[in-house]
Amino acid sequence: MLAPVDGFFPDDGAPSLSARELHLRLLDDPPPSLREIEAFCQSGLSFAKLTGPSLPEPADAAESQRTLRWIECLRDFTACGVVVDWPAAAELAGRVAQLCHIVPPRKEAGAFDRWHVLHRFGTCYSRFGPNFILIKDRRDPENGAEFLLEGTAHESAFRKCQSVAPLDGFDAAEQDALTELVEEKLVLVLHGSALALPFRMRHWPVPFTAI
Repeated sequence: MLAPVDGFFPDDGAPSLSARELHLRLLDDPPPSLREIEAFCQSGLSFAKLTGPSLPEPADAAESQRTLRWIECLRDFTACGVVVDWPAAAELAGRVAQLCHIVPPRKEAGAFDRWHVLHRFGTCYSRFGPNFILIKDRRDPENGAEFLLEGTAHESAFRKCQSVAPLDGFDAAEQDALTELVEEKLVLVLHGSALALPFRMRHWPVPFTAI
């Protein structure tokens, strides 16, 4: 359950029009869904602080589900333009190439300096059409790429893992497509669960040519 901050949310836990800040216990509270994040943003949310244990590099299936759900949440906070202060375990720095488009964690003894250097809004995002998905990836400034997923197993697999999805929910063709999406760092798979990494573009920066 979302933990309201004293002075920002009314007693019933619903966001007020003056709500600006949200505090959550990382790994203890359930992460808010994209729909909930959008509702909070419409009520004025601009900053989220995650406290508690650092987000780990998971060691088993149960921990992977939890870590991926929080990465999904951080991805969606980023898409909605919410500034997030959050702690990460040092070993997660090994995934900077995959995650640098997501709002970076707080710096810990230099472990995430590269993440902060590489992070820019809009370096890896997707746009959805009725029968296609367009993905733009500029996480590596030297090797940008664009992908068009149209009426294929790649499209259906990518749609399925917009939220954390178990691998046994993908058919054989989607499993093969998922392997390619993982190779391109567009999907993260941990211990039997998959998550799409590009966020869905919610608003454009000014100027829009910045991305």
